[in-house]
Amino acid sequence: MLSGGRDCGVMAAVSRGAASVPGHCVVGILPDDNAAAAAEVDLAISTGLGQARNVINVLASDAVVICGAGGPGSASEATHALKAGKPLFVLRTPAPWIQFSRAWTGMFRC
Repeated sequence: MLSGGRDCGVMAAVSRGAASVPGHCVVGILPDDNAAAAAEVDLAISTGLGQARNVINVLASDAVVICGAGGPGSASEATHALKAGKPLFVLRTPAPWIQFSRAWTGMFRC
C-alpha cells in the first residue's frame, strides 16, 4: 500500500489500517528529506520533491482515494489521477469535488 507516508491526518490513518492487514507492506512517499514518516510505514522514501511527489503517488498507484475536505495536495493528486486515467474514489468530500470529477471522467466511483 502506498501513501503520502507522513505521520498526520489521513496519511497516518491509512498507514495504520494497511499495517493491520497481515502481509501488507506500507510504503510512504515523503515530500522532503526530513519529513517524519508514520510509525507503521515499512519503507519511507524521502523524495525532496515537495508537492511534486504527488505525481509519484498517483502514477505508482492502481487507484487513488481522496478522503475528507481535501486540501491543495489532495486536489493535486485527484487532478493527476484524472489526467492519468486512474480510478478515483472520493470519500466524504464537498459536492464541488464530485461535480469536478464527473465532468472530467467516466471512471469516477462514488
